[in-house]
Amino acid sequence: MDEAWIGRPADGLCLRPVDRDEHGTATFVEATLQVPGLEARRTVVHHYATGFDDLLAFFADLERDWKGWEGPRVFASLEHDLTLAATHDGHVRLAVQLRESTVPDGWDVSAVLRLDPGEQLSQISAELRAVLAPRP
Repeated sequence: MDEAWIGRPADGLCLRPVDRDEHGTATFVEATLQVPGLEARRTVVHHYATGFDDLLAFFADLERDWKGWEGPRVFASLEHDLTLAATHDGHVRLAVQLRESTVPDGWDVSAVLRLDPGEQLSQISAELRAVLAPRP
């Protein structure tokens, strides 16, 4: 598996590793946000100390609490080029923000994805674990 979709093609966020270190651990992913009328791409760097473990934990927590939670849950990449904010109202609403953080006044795009709790969250978590797992 080379990519993981959060949502679905043409209405979701795709994460695809584009670089791995000498241990096979993903160090960069290409994040592509595709929704009707918008496609944006940004290369997102892993956290130097934890890799993408915080992203995996974010989705594992959503999966575990699929019946609901209070308030937003937020993930932000090291350089804040990718931010995810999840709320639950019977469905999971995932606000996705991609931004060009390396340029003053760089571009910024966002969209809200609607995810089904339960099986879809489990599938997303499993795909992310498979895609971001170290490769020999």
